[in-house]
Amino acid sequence: MTLNRPPRAQCSYPARTGPPSDESRASRNCTMLARSKHQERRQPPRAGAEGRDGKASGQTASRTGEPDFRALFESAPECYLVVDPSFTLVAASDAFLRTRLVSREAILGRNLFDVFPDNPDDPNATGSRNLRASLERVFATGTPDTMAVQKYDIRRPASEGGGFTERYYSPTNTPVFDEKGNVTHVVHRGEDVTEFMLLKKLGGEQSRIVEEERTRAHRMEEELYHRAQEIQRANEQLRIANEKLSRLDELKTRFFSNVSHEFRTPLTLMLGPVEELLHGAHGLLHDEQRREIEVVRRNARRLLKLVNTLLDFSRIEAARLQVAYEPTDLAAFTAELATMFRSVIERAGLAYVVDCPPLPASLHRPRNVGEDRPQPDLERLQIHV
Repeated sequence: MTLNRPPRAQCSYPARTGPPSDESRASRNCTMLARSKHQERRQPPRAGAEGRDGKASGQTASRTGEPDFRALFESAPECYLVVDPSFTLVAASDAFLRTRLVSREAILGRNLFDVFPDNPDDPNATGSRNLRASLERVFATGTPDTMAVQKYDIRRPASEGGGFTERYYSPTNTPVFDEKGNVTHVVHRGEDVTEFMLLKKLGGEQSRIVEEERTRAHRMEEELYHRAQEIQRANEQLRIANEKLSRLDELKTRFFSNVSHEFRTPLTLMLGPVEELLHGAHGLLHDEQRREIEVVRRNARRLLKLVNTLLDFSRIEAARLQVAYEPTDLAAFTAELATMFRSVIERAGLAYVVDCPPLPASLHRPRNVGEDRPQPDLERLQIHV
């Protein structure tokens, strides 16, 4: 099959080092093939491209000497498949069609996962899901993705009895870029390793098959080594990220501890004079004065309890805190909290009614944790100061 020569275009590929691999050569050929098909759809026939009978000349490529990239790609000895971002099949090599028991006319233009679904008789089949995830990663990141060996059964033709036949593949997905660096297609290379996997299951086979698979196994070992290197680099990045998170967590705990200690000291010193006023150390207080001073004491103690709660974070993370629960009257606890706002509301001339009827059951709250921690001896602390 010969294509009309598309307009020349400068091809750009990601920078790489070392000799080109089979995947990079296939990706380059697929890029030219994809661009050729795209330009054929967009450009009208050029003058002189048709003969007297209205058909294409068919001799353009041979006259110019430019290779037929479609023929080169389809004749590749490896199993290659090309999909677009919608997972539509746009090209396939003859080797791929031969190993998957399909024809080019039957699959091109169709969705990849409609043509190659999972085996419905295998409840543990994950081939299509894993392949879809790999293709999505390549389209999203623009980097090649090497998959582990996948069990992906294929359908037998009706002439061979139908149903599915067990197959194993070693897949690699490589992106194809346009001139702007956007991923337009993905080249899927799936080497059939069914015989190798069945040999491992059966524990041995005829000497001829073993000898043939030994060379392929050596090549697979090299691929596995490269995959192990990739996994090792990924693990190193995760380790560095975990160290940074641990450092941030340590700084957070230290910050909570320092802030809590800085708050506790002025609060404790403030509660000392308040207690003295309530006990008449400076003379008796009128009822209104005592009520206001009690509001100050309640709120100061409330704030001190909240500060103690911050300290509990560091104790919990250090596994130095043992929590014990005790029953608590939730209605009484709520009413006590509500009284903190009574003076402000009454000063504004509003009526303040707290209606907290007793509950049929008690609520279990932590004892000696956060707000319920015993308060320091204020008198002893004042004597020390």
